[in-house]
Amino acid sequence: MQKHLAAQKAATNAAPSTSPAAKRPSTAENALQAAGSPAAAGGASSSETSSISPLNHAVQLLAGMRWTSLDQLDSANGAAKKLAVYRALRTQSFLEFTAADLAAREAKQKATWEAIEASRRGKQVSKQELDEFYRRLQEDGERRKQELAKAKADQADREAKLLALLKANAASSAARSRRPKSAAPSVGS
Repeated sequence: MQKHLAAQKAATNAAPSTSPAAKRPSTAENALQAAGSPAAAGGASSSETSSISPLNHAVQLLAGMRWTSLDQLDSANGAAKKLAVYRALRTQSFLEFTAADLAAREAKQKATWEAIEASRRGKQVSKQELDEFYRRLQEDGERRKQELAKAKADQADREAKLLALLKANAASSAARSRRPKSAAPSVGS
């Protein structure tokens, strides 16, 4: 078992190769998938992680670490080891949360983009809807023309009445100014 882990560790730390074997998931990833890891499933929700025991969850989090980081954890002793394990678990928890958050954001962004694309294509309208729209447009145009003609006629009537009133006032003032002034009675006659 130790030989197998050492070989896997050497293969992981070596330069990435272009062989088909390098593209296959590692043993740790296979173990996580077999255990039903939320990290292997592409993100964890709170309901998925709550059903896993804390020990299994911690093991799954540590399984996501690099070999060199695991070696550093293994080489530490005492309180330093406890602190290093705690920090490693917190780091992996943060990475797991961030991956789930990123997946949720990307899904939301994709949905928003699809909504924008759908609106850019426009609504497909039936012939009946087009005919109804055109009929309402024509009726509205006719109604507006009638309202404008009525408003113009009302304005012309108001102007005619005002002009007639002004002419009447002008005629009465002209008549008053043409009247001869009566002679003022003399005081001594």
